[in-house]
This record gives sequence, C-alpha cells and structure tokens, in this order.
Amino acid sequence: MKQNFNHIQLPEISETLINKVLYEHSEGGGNEIDKKLLSLFEFMGDNKSVCEVTIKVAALNTIYATAINYIKPVVAKIVEIIPNDISKNDENDFVKFIDNIAIVSWKNESINKEYSRINLSFASKYVHFLSKRKMPIYDSYMWIIMIGYFNQYKNLNLSFAKPADYREFFQLFNKFKADFNLSKFANFEIDKFLWHSGKMALSKILREEKIKMGAAKSKLKKQLKP
Repeated sequence: MKQNFNHIQLPEISETLINKVLYEHSEGGGNEIDKKLLSLFEFMGDNKSVCEVTIKVAALNTIYATAINYIKPVVAKIVEIIPNDISKNDENDFVKFIDNIAIVSWKNESINKEYSRINLSFASKYVHFLSKRKMPIYDSYMWIIMIGYFNQYKNLNLSFAKPADYREFFQLFNKFKADFNLSKFANFEIDKFLWHSGKMALSKILREEKIKMGAAKSKLKKQLKP
C-alpha cells in the first residue's frame, strides 16, 4: 500500500497480489486454524444438538474474539433455525440462515429486563464453516478494504457504514468479485485477502499511532478516501 500521512493508495488487485497476501495469511497460521475448525464442524454435524452447537459457538467466539458474553441465546437460535440436513441448501438459504441467527434476544429474569443483539460477523463465521467455506465472512477489517477498493478503483463513493444485513454484504461481495475479475478465486480466498489486508493496515496504524482499535478504523477509513 502506498501511504502518506493522510492517504493510503491500495495496490492494484492482481493474481500475484492475492496469492502473496494469501501466502502471508497461511504463514501466520490462519489456514491451519481454518482446517481445524472445518474438522470440528464436520465431526459435530448435529445442528439440533445443544451440546454440539454450544461447543462450536464457544470455539468460534474464543478464536475470533467475537465478544459474545452470553452464548445460550445464540445456541438456541442456531438450533431453532438451522436444519440437520443442509445438503440441499444453496447460497440463498445460507444467506437467510446468517441473517436469522445473527439476531438474538433474551431476558434476564432476575431483573426482568430484555436484551437483543445483532451478531452479524459471528453468524457469518458460523455459516462459513457450516457451508464448508462457501459463504464469505463479514468482518469490519475486510469490509473497510473492500469499500476502499470500490471507491478508489471504481469511483463508487460508497459509505464505510456497516451493511444492514448479510444479504446486503453478500450482494456487494459478489459485485466486488465480478468487477475485479476474481472468478478464479474461491469466496474464502477473496475474504481472506481482504481481511489480511485490513489487518495489516490496522496493525500499522496501531503500532505507529498508539491508539485504540476504534480510532484506528476511523483513521484507516479517512486514509482510504480517494
């Protein structure tokens, strides 16, 4: 990335660049973690088992630090929504699964208070592995870079505001894949390329500026404006 104090120019996307970034991601252990999680989802394939779903949710929440403090309503929603046999489900079904399990509500009976939360990133990670990595992961790191590419190379002037739901994200992801001629790459390779690029850019800002992650993301968004 070409950078000055106020602007970062994203490198032109090419097969060479993507393979380079994917190699860096693999060298950092990312692929090995993915393989182990895929094995976990295959071994624990009962989508109606509270025990098995709890283990998978806990694993993802810990590894990806998705900050879900109370996993019971998340587990309950997954058990309710996702069928045991997903062999005939397609991308549209998986999109619906993600948007459905992302929204959770629960009640604290001791204080008679209701809560709700949207776990879009977590839900996309869960279905990513459930679908054997067919569905890309929504994450703020990759979203910032994807929007940056659209704005710098396609003159779209898109907002960095997070998507309303996974359907909106997936539509834009597919547009990104088409507009940048990335059909030879799998969805998980494209999302890893974007995520790792975002991680590296944010790590540099955190290291140099000594600021918190929220401020680093805001700075990166400003620097990526055309």
